[in-house]
Amino acid sequence: MPRIAKPVNDAARKLADEEFYRIHPDRKSKPLTSSRHDAHLVDQWVELYKRHGGKVQLRVPVVAGAGKTTLAACMKSDKKPLEVYVYLVEMTGGDPFGHVGLILQQKDGTYMRYSQAAANPNLHGFDRWQYLPIVSQQEAVVRQHRGKSVKALSVGGRVIRIPTEYPDQVQRAVDGYIADKSHYNIITNDCAEFVSHVLNQAKDISVVGAPLPKVYFHHLENLYPDCVVKS
Repeated sequence: MPRIAKPVNDAARKLADEEFYRIHPDRKSKPLTSSRHDAHLVDQWVELYKRHGGKVQLRVPVVAGAGKTTLAACMKSDKKPLEVYVYLVEMTGGDPFGHVGLILQQKDGTYMRYSQAAANPNLHGFDRWQYLPIVSQQEAVVRQHRGKSVKALSVGGRVIRIPTEYPDQVQRAVDGYIADKSHYNIITNDCAEFVSHVLNQAKDISVVGAPLPKVYFHHLENLYPDCVVKS
């Protein structure tokens, strides 16, 4: 997936938007997402952006010592980088959103789980909707928990290992995000945005963000199908 190069060309973006909505007027009220259903439309918009003078960076996920992403490559590499995982958990009783977080291996061999959520613990599952009027004022808290295994830290969830040669850049991004003390927003700054933001700081990873944690995790599964860790 190509990524728009910085700085963004505002003129090219505006022209790309205008042309895209002339072709797809029905999408004006339905923003593009990173779901597989929108992938061809995202590619089309990027081509329009390029046509109008915008520049993109082609960032292809790679694995150290491997020409393609295989399960063996996800779990092993010649460089032996620290491990990076994304997990998805769901509340009981039917959770339409889910919750995603990171598990990063530390230099001492242990693992640290990072999970962004609103300070108000009630902002989960269906219950979060009753807090929408005040949700943008919620303080964002990145909770941390150390453990000896990925399985123990992701109990009851689904896990995927992210193949990257630059886990140190992901760790620095997490530390910087925590220090920033940003505010939680269910739409623009939720748990999926946190994971997407810090992963993309590794220069061999490019994952488009998603509006919902479940959708975001499904996108990761499509991107790294052989890296899903079986429970």
